[in-house]
Amino acid sequence: MNNKRKIACYMRVATKEQLTERKEVLNTYAKKQGYAITDFVIEQNSGMVPYGAELNELLHNQSVRTILVPNISGLSRKILELQSIKRAAKQQQKNIISIDGSYEKFPLD
Repeated sequence: MNNKRKIACYMRVATKEQLTERKEVLNTYAKKQGYAITDFVIEQNSGMVPYGAELNELLHNQSVRTILVPNISGLSRKILELQSIKRAAKQQQKNIISIDGSYEKFPLD
């Protein structure tokens, strides 16, 4: 684990089934990419609800440099909020990676 790049995973889920499925997908992706998952941060609510304290804390945690998410809608389904998250990540020098590439394709402005 020492030679692997460390990464924290973030996900929003509504059900236990979603949690199990997404955790498995994140684990598989991280392993294939050579990441060592240090933490799973989970919020249990809809993507329509503004992001919570857990994501905010992760964005400001200085020991976390990279955050892995299943897809952009797992952060938020509201454009202005996604832009706010992306700005906060940039200000805090965080790299957010979505498994499906949707976060990387989302414009900041």
